[in-house]
Amino acid sequence: MSNKKSAGIIITVATLLLITIITGVLMTFKRTKDQTKSFGMYQLESISSDFEKMISDSEELAMRTALSARELINNRVELQRFIQEQRKRVIEEDIGAFNVYIANPDWHIIPGFDAESDFIPTERVW
Repeated sequence: MSNKKSAGIIITVATLLLITIITGVLMTFKRTKDQTKSFGMYQLESISSDFEKMISDSEELAMRTALSARELINNRVELQRFIQEQRKRVIEEDIGAFNVYIANPDWHIIPGFDAESDFIPTERVW
């Protein structure tokens, strides 16, 4: 009887140990899953915030450039020089991309772009 009793105790202890190990693994998995989800949400919020700031900065740069360029609209040579200087400054200071252009049916100023002879900037979907 003592062998049966010992075997029963060993099986009971082994079963309880197995249940404890499985419960611990499941709890660890759940905790890791929750932490990963929380960290991912935080990262997405951070990226979203950075992206919104970048868009806002770009809009501000475009608006400042447009307001300054408006004063030079009647002097195309000065306007082109101004646009090229702005592009050079943005690139040198590494403050972002410069995607400002001016186009009408008769002429266009698109810095850093070599247009083909049949290029019509007002018909291009930018």
